[in-house]
Amino acid sequence: MADIVLRPTFWRTCRVLANRERLNILALLSRERELSVSLVAARLQVPVARASLYLRALEARSVLQVRRTGRHVMYRFAEAGYLAPLLRALRQALERGKHSHQVAFALTTAFTHPRRIEIYKSLTERAQKLFALARATGIPAGTLLRHLHKLQSRGYVTHERRRDVYSVTTHQHPLGRALGALAAS
Repeated sequence: MADIVLRPTFWRTCRVLANRERLNILALLSRERELSVSLVAARLQVPVARASLYLRALEARSVLQVRRTGRHVMYRFAEAGYLAPLLRALRQALERGKHSHQVAFALTTAFTHPRRIEIYKSLTERAQKLFALARATGIPAGTLLRHLHKLQSRGYVTHERRRDVYSVTTHQHPLGRALGALAAS
């Protein structure tokens, strides 16, 4: 039962993370320990209302923690919970340099749909041919191919053409491994 509850939460969390402006906020918060809404808005040169909206979305998905000090609302990375390994990997990824946002964006978009999580989880149990995977997941073959293509292009799934078998790979990027571990759980 807990598995059914966590999967929608995970894909929705990935959907919130797969946004370049929210990733900019997270990169800023990875450098600065804790910031107010107005400081985030000023540093990123966005309206306070937009910064507030994005910060609240990240807090709602347990990515950020909030602390209220008088009139000020301070945000920082969450440090506990089931997302902790993912958030550590995300912080490290965002601190890596100039292309880190693109990498984080690409990796998180792999799991922004519940069907991709279902496919990935099924493939972690065993490698499968397309039609066996379609039967196991209940996803039509054409739709399944589109989702498999996204997972392949992000480095989570491989296709062995000779045997026509799809399987999960160990992702090369630490953020990719953290996302894969959550998708498989």
